[in-house]
Amino acid sequence: MAAATPVHRFATHPIIDSVSFYLSISCKWLLFLFLFSRDLDGLVDIVLLTWVNEPRTEIV
Repeated sequence: MAAATPVHRFATHPIIDSVSFYLSISCKWLLFLFLFSRDLDGLVDIVLLTWVNEPRTEIV
């Protein structure tokens, strides 16, 4: 238990939590896009469609 205490304190820092959460979500999203597209053109199309549709979903 003593060895896990510094890791626990480090992981509960709000900035570390937000950055690690953002990185984990980004990595999973990029991995999903890569596996879904399987080619560069498809990946670019998906990213552009996501970027174009994102403001609409936020407004609604």
